[in-house]
Amino acid sequence: MKKVGIILASFLGLVVFVVAAGLIYFNTALPKDFEVEKITLPTDSLRIANGKYLVNHVMVCADCHSKRDMTVYSGRVNDDVYGGGGRPFSHETNFPGKIYPGNLTPTGKSNWTNEEIYKAIVGGMHKDGYALFPIMPFMNYRTIDKNDILDVIAYIRTLDAKPNNFEMEPQQLDFPLSLIVKTMPQPPAHQPKPDPNDKVAYGRYLVTAASCMDCHTPQDKGQFIMEKQFAGGMEFKMENGKFATSANITPDEATGIGKWTEQDFVNRFKSYADSAIVLGPNDYNTEMPWSMYGGMKEDDLRAIYTYLRTVKPVDNAIVKFR
Repeated sequence: MKKVGIILASFLGLVVFVVAAGLIYFNTALPKDFEVEKITLPTDSLRIANGKYLVNHVMVCADCHSKRDMTVYSGRVNDDVYGGGGRPFSHETNFPGKIYPGNLTPTGKSNWTNEEIYKAIVGGMHKDGYALFPIMPFMNYRTIDKNDILDVIAYIRTLDAKPNNFEMEPQQLDFPLSLIVKTMPQPPAHQPKPDPNDKVAYGRYLVTAASCMDCHTPQDKGQFIMEKQFAGGMEFKMENGKFATSANITPDEATGIGKWTEQDFVNRFKSYADSAIVLGPNDYNTEMPWSMYGGMKEDDLRAIYTYLRTVKPVDNAIVKFR
């Protein structure tokens, strides 16, 4: 029995050592930083206009990084709070921690270099050396054409300073997510923007830039259920305590958009382009920023529709609100 006790004590000691070594590794060696070339931003008005379009209507950075007026359907962003930082993702909204999307204006970014902003967008590295949680979809942005990313940064640099919409706090993540997130930052892997005439490829590019999959694919324990890609089912807790669930956007005819025509798809977005539907305290709302995506070019929406028609149809009936 004494020998067994010694063996057991040795085993437990080894476990403690391995765990301790792992924690030291995660907290000292990770996240792995990476070097980027010196960035010269475009100054051409067309490039900056493209950045503005991406920020407001495709990547919709302004949606998370602004205070949304949730008394209006789809959460309109008003000019006086534009870019001044977003409401927190927190336990109150079924999030495993607390994250404040930062102020994009000079109030929040004047002390960031172009390279630091670039690394945050495409690599998930905060300027202070910690890993960003991928609700900031850097894993998608890392594959976007570098010129589009530079256009976004160039546009952000033109914003007027706005005060913080919220009292910002450091990123807080629950364990073990606080460790897992350290493994996520990585260098970019930019792909060239496809020819818009290739509607499937260009639509896939826009879907990636817009991070459609991230909200329209259900998760299990933080992992996307890929056999239900684009099939909807992710639930969002709204500020009034009600829940909204993302829609099935696969071409399934019974539960998705399989019976929608291309024009139906475009019209759905455009009908909310100037959304000003005022809601009561008990009305249902949505996290889907319809008014922002509604400003997308019709040809871009048509390309997205064309691509979505190529994904696997999934029979997944959605109850949108509860």
